[in-house]
Amino acid sequence: MGKVRKPTSITTIKDCEEALEWIDVELDKLDRNIRITNRAIFSPKKLTTALSGILWSKQVSQKASDHICNSPFLSKLEGSARSDQNLQAIQLSRVVSTAKEVQAVCEETCSRLAGAVNEARAAVSAPVHVDDRNISALPEAERESIKSHDMAVQVAKREAVAQRAESELAIWRSMEMRASRMVDRTLEALRARHAFTACNYEVLSDAHIKWAARRGKLQPPYNLVGVLGTRNVDVTEKEG
Repeated sequence: MGKVRKPTSITTIKDCEEALEWIDVELDKLDRNIRITNRAIFSPKKLTTALSGILWSKQVSQKASDHICNSPFLSKLEGSARSDQNLQAIQLSRVVSTAKEVQAVCEETCSRLAGAVNEARAAVSAPVHVDDRNISALPEAERESIKSHDMAVQVAKREAVAQRAESELAIWRSMEMRASRMVDRTLEALRARHAFTACNYEVLSDAHIKWAARRGKLQPPYNLVGVLGTRNVDVTEKEG
């Protein structure tokens, strides 16, 4: 299989197909390369993590009003987490925007074709006029036969136009559904990366809070803000 390229413009069904294939390949590449700053330190059993927790636990403060915990180490973790999530958003911005572009093209085209189908169907039902001036000299029975034939031909042509419009609309609606699913997939990929990043940094923040809690400086609940505050910390689960 040759290299899949993103089309320079998206106007046709083929363009949409190629764009979705390109997104699929790009997502697969990004799935194999989720960047986390200092991935090596993301283990609560590593000595560096334990030492950081012990030495920096003295710097942890907690607001009495909302139990929000803070420290220089937590601020560093929060900054790194936000930086990594911003990078992931930048990495995925092209695939997200391309998926939305395909979806928008499909929606606009479907809207236009739906109008064309309605017009074509109205034409099929509209009265048919046959110019019989050239056959006025023929007997009435023969004139009526020719007129009936010409009317049937016109109706058949109108029906063919309507069916072509309906067939094209069906193709574009199918592509619109594919584009919508791809938009959902790209947005879910970004949410998954953000959750993965937050989870890794939460391992360090939990270890940090745990040491401070053991020294009796903090009172539950141990709340955090920002990326680290996606859920409350329960250090009892980690003290066994």
